[in-house]
Amino acid sequence: MTPDERGVSEVLSYILVFSVVTVTIAFVLGNGVGAVTSTQQNARIDAATSGVAILDKSVQTVYRTGVPRRATELKPNGGTLSIGGQFDVSVEISRNGTSLFSYSRVSSRFTHTIDDQSVGLALGARFRSGPGRVAMIDDPPFLFNESRTNLPLVLFTGADSVSTGSPVQVVASSGAERLLAHRSKNSPYTVEIRIETTPARAAAWDRYFQRENLTAVSGEESPTAVNGENDPANGVVVYEHQTERVIIQRFTVDLSLR
Repeated sequence: MTPDERGVSEVLSYILVFSVVTVTIAFVLGNGVGAVTSTQQNARIDAATSGVAILDKSVQTVYRTGVPRRATELKPNGGTLSIGGQFDVSVEISRNGTSLFSYSRVSSRFTHTIDDQSVGLALGARFRSGPGRVAMIDDPPFLFNESRTNLPLVLFTGADSVSTGSPVQVVASSGAERLLAHRSKNSPYTVEIRIETTPARAAAWDRYFQRENLTAVSGEESPTAVNGENDPANGVVVYEHQTERVIIQRFTVDLSLR
C-alpha cells in the first residue's frame, strides 16, 4: 500500500493559525475592555452617589440647624459638577374653593454628571439618572397627612460648572423664612403643589406623589388654582392634598464651587 504523502502548505497553516489567534484576541479585548469600562463607570457613579449623599447631609445641617455655611469636598472623577438646570415650584393653599395663599419660586439643581449618567439634588430630594430615565433615590423632607402637612422648600441658588480632576469644595449657605402656619379643624385646607421640570424628572416626582397618596389635579378639579393640571409628559406635575394644619417654610441655600 502506498503511504498518503499529501500535506498542508506551511504558509496556509501559518495564515490559519494567525487568523484564529487574531480573532480570539479581538474577541477577548472587545468584550473584556467593554466590561472593564462599564465596571469603572459604575464605580465612578457609585462614588458620585456617595458624594452627593454627603453634600445632602451638609445642606440639611445648614438649613435645619442654622449653621451659617458648610463646605463639602467632592471629586469630579472625570465628570462635571454643576449648579443650574432651573425648575419651578409653586404651592397654592385654598379652603372651600377660595384661594388663601400662593407661593412660586425658581430653584437650581446640583448635578454630578459622568458620561451619560448623573446624580443630583433638587428641592431636598436626591436623584440618579441614566439615558431616558430618572429615579428619586431619596425623598424630599415633605410630610403629608390629614392632621398636618409640612412643606420645607429647599431652594438652591447659584449657577456654576466645574470639570477637573482636582477635588472641589461645594459651599452651602442658607437663609430661612416661615411662609405659612395655619390650623383649621372645621374646614380642611387644600394644599396644591406644582413642579415644572424636564419630563423625565417630572415622571420621578409623579411617582413620588403617588406613593404619598396625593391626588393628581386636572383643570376641572381645581377651578380656583392657578397651577394648571398634571401632565408629566410635558414636564408638569400638579398634586393636591387635604389637611387640617399646614406649615410652609422656605430655605434658600446658595451653592458655589471652589
